[in-house]
Amino acid sequence: MDPTGLVKGESSFLDWREQTYPKWMEPTDIFESLTLGTNAVFYQSFNILAKMSEMLNQKADAKKYATFATKIKKAINKNLWLADKGYYAQYMYGRKNKMVSPRSETLGEALTILFGIANDTQQKSIIQNMPFTPYGASCIYPQIPNIPPYHNNGIWPFVQTYWLLASAKAKNEAAVLEGIASIYRPEAMFLTNKENFVAENGDYLGTQINSSNMLWSLSGSLAIVHKVIFGIYYEDGYLKFNPFIPEKLKGTYTLSNYRYSNSNLTITVSGYGDAIQSFKVNGKETNSIVIPDNMQGDVKVEIVMNQQFKAVSGVNHQPVKFTLPAPQASINATTFSWQPVQGAVKYLVVEDGKVVKEQTQTTFTIKLNQTKEYQVIAVDKDGLESFASDPVLVKHPITIQKEWESSITKSNFKAQGYSGDGFIETSTTQNQSIDIAIDAPAKGNYLVRIQYANGNGPYNTDNKCAIRLFQVNGRDAGTFVFPQRGKDEWSEWVLSNDLIVKLKKGKNKLRLVKTENQDNMNIEINHALLDYIELIKL
Repeated sequence: MDPTGLVKGESSFLDWREQTYPKWMEPTDIFESLTLGTNAVFYQSFNILAKMSEMLNQKADAKKYATFATKIKKAINKNLWLADKGYYAQYMYGRKNKMVSPRSETLGEALTILFGIANDTQQKSIIQNMPFTPYGASCIYPQIPNIPPYHNNGIWPFVQTYWLLASAKAKNEAAVLEGIASIYRPEAMFLTNKENFVAENGDYLGTQINSSNMLWSLSGSLAIVHKVIFGIYYEDGYLKFNPFIPEKLKGTYTLSNYRYSNSNLTITVSGYGDAIQSFKVNGKETNSIVIPDNMQGDVKVEIVMNQQFKAVSGVNHQPVKFTLPAPQASINATTFSWQPVQGAVKYLVVEDGKVVKEQTQTTFTIKLNQTKEYQVIAVDKDGLESFASDPVLVKHPITIQKEWESSITKSNFKAQGYSGDGFIETSTTQNQSIDIAIDAPAKGNYLVRIQYANGNGPYNTDNKCAIRLFQVNGRDAGTFVFPQRGKDEWSEWVLSNDLIVKLKKGKNKLRLVKTENQDNMNIEINHALLDYIELIKL
């Protein structure tokens, strides 16, 4: 978990790097990102674990998991809520310092509503304010330039369904109606349930990967009937009803042979509105709008809606827009500079994750003799911000670089391009615990990173990232990840993710160790070559 209280990791189902992240972000950077959808899922997972622990009478575990959930919820609202936009940011990203990307992320926004991370006011604000394009809510908004349609410039029916369910919970009639239309339109057009569509034109042609009869698209379509029109929700020990029917869809609907536990339901709902006016079970009106799981046999449920909508309804219709490309920046002596970006009306200079200046020039004088990280953002005439440029690090004069082979027997593995006299190897069988001593000339915080190589598989797929716990003077200090760089690619040496640790003046004992908590998805191959470790004074 990050010091912000957010969980690290890739953005929900958006698992194709360049589709939703800047091109400069390496897998190590993506590991360090703090994403909305992923944190929403962790929040709900910890809630479920807390409930399971309560059922098992494991009170200590229940309290622990509930505490984790509360911490994540607070962190989401503190770090990712964009008050000026009225919805959440997709993620925080960067390297030494993280900053908020102001793009929205539809699935993540919907999950914050469905899981109760957003309060009632926020829920209504999200649905009313998040951009909704002509063919539906795109996965992200605005889009990234020069990236073909898939997650970027894409609309996914299953994501539309979560957005639709969230819109119903927020009691937004206009959003519910548009959500239903965005799912039914392509079904009628293409006579199947495609995986995704191009946001710009609503067609499936041009998407990078697609499928017909896609299960999660199909189940999303069915959810319109079950969860919206009939409002059926499973709770602990009972079935709950909460229909939401736009006025344009008013009428009488019947769902027969709906099996629940030992009962067979015939459900009829009539009218329109955002709440139930009357609820009858086997002809008898009741104030309890549930069916308990111990009910048996044939059951007739009759629902009449309230014929009104109490909440303000609206959708933020926006055309599909693209940001400018991220600037290409570098440092020469005391000058931070970048190539002009066509279409930019100004630039935002970022120092250590915070905007320190708005300007039209393409140069900026930087600070020396201290560790600083610089980036720049291009802004277009509509005020849309590009991704920040690849962070450029200015190092403190106190910088320590130590070769691993100075303390551990070097490896005979065949590789090229390393520094020093060699490198060491770590795997599930070799050097599972590695110690190295560092003599720090001054106490304080240091940025730590490790140069490594991992040729165990492609950089954008596979599951052979090496993972190690890092300890400083006997205390856990974080996790290093060493993702694969390409199949049999052992000549490309790159830096791991960054960790910030506290060192004392003089001797410090550093340890890399693999425990079962550092297992990857592959389990068997958890292997990398380590060249050197670098520590930079902050």
